[in-house]
Amino acid sequence: MSLSWKPVKRGRNKSIFCSPACGHDCTREAYKEAIQWAKDTIAMMQFGNWKVRVWENLGWHSSIVSNGGHLTIYIFRYDDGEGSYHTAYDPEGKHGGTPMPYSVGKTNFKDPNEAVRAQIKQVRKVLDKEIKGFQTVLQAAAGF
Repeated sequence: MSLSWKPVKRGRNKSIFCSPACGHDCTREAYKEAIQWAKDTIAMMQFGNWKVRVWENLGWHSSIVSNGGHLTIYIFRYDDGEGSYHTAYDPEGKHGGTPMPYSVGKTNFKDPNEAVRAQIKQVRKVLDKEIKGFQTVLQAAAGF
């Protein structure tokens, strides 16, 4: 039998909001903060349409996801209130992991818009290389 990842309220004053599979005693307050961080990040965005994504794994975490699901901005908040952002790109839009050629590495950004710009630049770099390779194959096939 596997433990559920559906969070449940429990504890004194129902202040714990945690999944049995997590077991970290995550709080309802931390859940609300994660949602607010995502909403604040959406408010900072200069372009695109975004939706909030919140999940639990030894604490509440949040990100925002582009409407097509291709781009995710992960939000990191620190005890001092500061934060940073990291992107993930999924060419299939299934909210999977970033294929290595598209990765911007372990770079975190203070501005989520800069994180998106860096991700777009990396995707363009990969696609430009693939297009050039495809053009070379077509030219060879055509006898140029």
